[in-house]
Amino acid sequence: VYQNTVYAVWQNNADGKIYFDKSTDGGLTWNILRKSIDTGTSAVIDIDASGNIYICWTLSNTLFFVKSIDGGVSFSNKITVSSGYAPDMAVSKSGGYVYIIAKNPSSSNSLIFKKSTNGGISFGYGTTVTDPNAYYIQADQPKVECSESARFVYIVFAVHYNPGAIGSYHRDKAVFARSQDYG
Repeated sequence: VYQNTVYAVWQNNADGKIYFDKSTDGGLTWNILRKSIDTGTSAVIDIDASGNIYICWTLSNTLFFVKSIDGGVSFSNKITVSSGYAPDMAVSKSGGYVYIIAKNPSSSNSLIFKKSTNGGISFGYGTTVTDPNAYYIQADQPKVECSESARFVYIVFAVHYNPGAIGSYHRDKAVFARSQDYG
């Protein structure tokens, strides 16, 4: 939501495409734009304090990203962020920092964390996020948020434990991580 405009992204199961739309009357009416962004799944959206729109999604275990600086009338060319799926995204209020966390297709017990310091023009070297407990089998449901300045980055995710692992029993828990230096 930016001012009285509500933005949405979703996957249309009939054609497999990611769509974007907005409502300029607080959600009372829609279908102003209804733009097809690309084919994919798991789309997420965020808006910065200037109303710029950021969208990330997955296609074939690859994360893609676009940005609009004109309220969704047009979007940047899509860029490949990284391998990954089921992403979440946080954008600083200034729009300078974009953080993406996603499930790692190469390892079910870790997540991929990517950061842009230039508003999503490019994404630098990423890092892997894991729980220090080595006996879990799956990291799931990653979420990321950042402070207004983007200095503080918060990540939470679920872990599902292997009931047969040494010293553990079947249980799930949430893991929280925090960065104090812009991720």
